[in-house]
Amino acid sequence: MEQPEDSVELHLHRLADGCYGQAEVAGPGQTLASEEPFPFAIDVASLTRRRRV
Repeated sequence: MEQPEDSVELHLHRLADGCYGQAEVAGPGQTLASEEPFPFAIDVASLTRRRRV
């Protein structure tokens, strides 16, 4: 089953006081980025592009 590209979201959770809580959300056309525990940035669209076989 194909996932519609506009329905994909990335969620970043962080541990605080022994519980994980949502820290960031990125949807279509956005980039999920953080500096901790190491710097990274993930373009949501890069995960949904169709690959040629």
